[in-house]
Amino acid sequence: MRQFLAHLLLIEGSISVILRVNEFGLHEAANFTRQWLSMAGPYMRIPELKVS
Repeated sequence: MRQFLAHLLLIEGSISVILRVNEFGLHEAANFTRQWLSMAGPYMRIPELKVS
């Protein structure tokens, strides 16, 4: 089982994914990241995201 998990980690670490997203997708990703960070570290200071 350990070898299987190590193999999965090796594969996961060597795969790159390139995504093309529109402006709406970027906003959704930013909102998801903000929500995830607030759950992961409620005492972390999260910088304000500014869209230009």
